Parts: sequence; C-alpha cells; structure tokens
Amino acid sequence: MQKRALKLFVILLSLACLFLASCATTSNVAEGAEPQEGQEEGAPQKKKKAPKKRVSRVRFDDAGYDQAVKDEDFDKAFGMIESLGTKANIAKMLDQSLILFRGGFYEEADKKFDQTTRALDDAFAKSIVQGAATTILNENLKEYSGTMYEFLLVDTFAALNAYKMGNVELAHNLLTRVYDKQKKYVADYGELILRDDDSSRKGSDAGPAEMEAALGMIGVTFHVPYSIPKKLSASQKDSLIYKTSPLADYLQIVIGAQNGSYVDDFTVRELKSLAPQIETDSAELPYGKGRIEVLALTGTIAQRKQHTDWLAIDLLDVGRTISSICGYENALRFKYVWPECLPQKDVVKASRVTIQGEGQNASKQAILLEDFDKAAINDVDLKARKAAWRSVWRSTSKKAVGLAGIIATIKNDPTEGFLTVVAVIAGAQGLRAIDKSEVADVRQSQALFSKAYAAGFTVDPGIYTVTVEYSNGKKEVVENVKVVSGRPVLVESICQK
Repeated sequence: MQKRALKLFVILLSLACLFLASCATTSNVAEGAEPQEGQEEGAPQKKKKAPKKRVSRVRFDDAGYDQAVKDEDFDKAFGMIESLGTKANIAKMLDQSLILFRGGFYEEADKKFDQTTRALDDAFAKSIVQGAATTILNENLKEYSGTMYEFLLVDTFAALNAYKMGNVELAHNLLTRVYDKQKKYVADYGELILRDDDSSRKGSDAGPAEMEAALGMIGVTFHVPYSIPKKLSASQKDSLIYKTSPLADYLQIVIGAQNGSYVDDFTVRELKSLAPQIETDSAELPYGKGRIEVLALTGTIAQRKQHTDWLAIDLLDVGRTISSICGYENALRFKYVWPECLPQKDVVKASRVTIQGEGQNASKQAILLEDFDKAAINDVDLKARKAAWRSVWRSTSKKAVGLAGIIATIKNDPTEGFLTVVAVIAGAQGLRAIDKSEVADVRQSQALFSKAYAAGFTVDPGIYTVTVEYSNGKKEVVENVKVVSGRPVLVESICQK
C-alpha cells in the first residue's frame, strides 16, 4: 500500500514539475522581449552638411541588426550600435566608420576609423602572440580580434575617406600603413592558421580522457559528424589567407600619383596580377595628359551564418526514461556548430562608365577590382574546421558529463523514483542550457561593401561629367570633374542596392 502511494506521489510530482517547467519557459520568453528606449541623436544622413535627424535608439539585438544591414537601413543600424556604447566590439566599431563614410560624414568617419584602427591593431597583435585561444563556454566570449581582410581594409577605407575630405597626403600615408601591416602580420598570421587542427581541440573543460570516460558511462561511442568541414592541405589553407587588397593597390597607384609620390613598380605588377584587366595608366601618364579614375562600390558583404549539426544517441531503456520525463527532445542529441558563409545572389554590379567633356565622349565597361564577398567566404572556409572541432569536443564533453550524472542518479535511486524524477527534470534544464550556449562565432563587419569596380580614362585637361551605370538600372552623374595635366583625379560612386 505504501509502495502504491509512493508511486502515485512520484507521478503527481512529475506532472507538477513538468507544468512548472513549462510555465517557466513561457515566462522567460515574455521576459526576453526587449523594449525600445528614448530618442537619441547620432545616426548618419545622406547629405554631409544636413542636420542629423533624430532616430530611435533601438536596443541592439543580432537579428534586428542583421536585418537592418540587409535592408541597408543604416540609420537604424547606426542607432543600434550606439546603444551598445562601450560594449560594441571591433566589428561594430568598423561598421560605424563605414556607415558614416557611406553617409558622407567624412570628418566623423575619420575619427571613428582612427579609433577602430587602434583597437584592431591591439587586438590583432594579441591574437598573433597568444594564438587562436579557445573558450570552454562560448566562442563569442573571446575578444573579437578581427579578420585579416578587416585588419587591412580598415586603413584602405580610411584612406578613401581622407581623400573625400580633400586630404591627399593623409590618404597616401594611410595606404602606406597598409603595406607596413602586411609585412608585419601576414607571415605570423599564416603560421598560426597553418597549425595542425588538433590544436583546436584544446581548451575544452574536459579533455579527451574525461570525455571518453563520460561517454563510456552512458554507453556511447564517439562518431565524427559526417558534415564536419574537411581537413585542408597546407597549400589550400595558404591560398585562402587574405594577403593583400587589390583596392589598396589601386588606391596606392592613383592617390600616390596625385600626391606626386613615386609609384612603386611592385604595386603596379601586383595589382595587374590580382585584377589583370585593370588599367594602371595613372602610374605613368603621357606628357600633357590627365586621368579620370572611377571607383564604384556596391552592396554589402556576404554574412556568416551558423551551421548546426545534431548527432543523435540511443541510451535504450535509460534513454526512453529520460525522454519521457524531461520533455526535452534534444536531450539525447549532441549539438555541434560552426560558421558558414554562402555566395550572395543578385548583388548589384557597376556596368558602364561614361565621360563627357572637352570635346571627348568615351565609355567603358567597369572592371571588377575586388570581391569582398570572396574574402569573407575564404576566411570562413579557413577557420570552419577548427571552429567545428572546438564545438565537437566542448559540446560532447559537457553533455556526456551531464547525461552521466543523470544516469548515475537513476541507477542509485533508493527512493525508487522520487530522486529519479527530480534529477531528470533538473538535468534536462542543464542539458538545454548546454545546447543554448553552443553558438558559432559569426561576428564580422557587416557594413563593408560587396564589390569594388573601376574604370579609367586618359584625357586632356579640362572639366568633365562622369556617369556611372549600374545593373539595377540606377545611374549616378558626377559633374564638374576637374582634370589637370600630369595627375589623376579619383571619382567615387556608391550604389547601395
């Protein structure tokens, strides 16, 4: 009789616990809603000298920010970054710089580029010295040190911004700094990346021996997920490392020639090797001639997404007990994550560039100078396997230990059910927390452009009108472009989407 009463009590307690757990989950969703805050100044505008409009300082959330950048609603994106304050990571600082640049706020962008450069230099140098440190909790808890392409492009776009301010000398100095960075860091970064994949397994809270022991307790043999990124050869890894920027080379030639500086032959050869169809006439203009160089920047860079793979396990009778009581369908599956980056579709292209003036009328097809999407995709391909292995070892060790603890309680339950129910329900919450914490690091600058195109014309000195045509039917007309003898002039055009 007492046994029946005890069993009835256990069943009622189980139902009560499940009800409370369900209520708690619903409550947490409601509490997670993030309200908007008050109005705040600070979002960039379309015109450089127009007063800033007041925009809602919306509390930052990843999904909202992703959508704002995707929609190219840069006012909203800027406001969301502002709400982060000092919590904004380097990627968001670079985004602020680029949003200000896109909006024509060149003086403000100059200050933000400088701040971002110093932060990126410091963090990137630390990552080189310390190695690719892992974390036992979450990839995103590591300090963001940037990617190699961000590390080099921050000064490239800062130089273009300085040129737009009319400071050609500063622009030239910033481009020189890009080459100093290449010499200083690329070799060390390459050596770090080329290290064996096994190094990425270190840093989990339980080492291989502890993980195998925990897996043994739950009767599971470890299997590598079939979809884990394949191991790359040293030559494949080397080919994916971002070593130089064709845009930086192009600007070095054009702005260097305009600044009256000697244009290094190596830079000319390197640019031609990276973008064979690009003309490099600005490096050596014919006597009495000038040059119009047109740079067209389009879209926004391809974004990283999380790839999630679940590896199911079967614990037979014990597993069915856990599944029936805990009410968490992923309790018996290991969650593995890593970043991926897919090519974009229908990115706007610069199609033709036309000039008119001084009795001249010429038109050329715009040439793809640099594909920033490719830089992002290569960076992900380079790092995905190590990120995946870190997730595999981290997630497996944590969840195996959690499951082993539940099973040990079930097997040694003197109350014939009471402790089992309590342990399973509590353990299920712990397993859910483990899965929630297993999140891929998909941080990157999201406001970088997708593509850079260029076209150039060697012309007589005078005043010209430049028209840039885009694949989406849009046109930008730039009038009163003044060309002088012996110097190139750079015309920059942006087509958001």
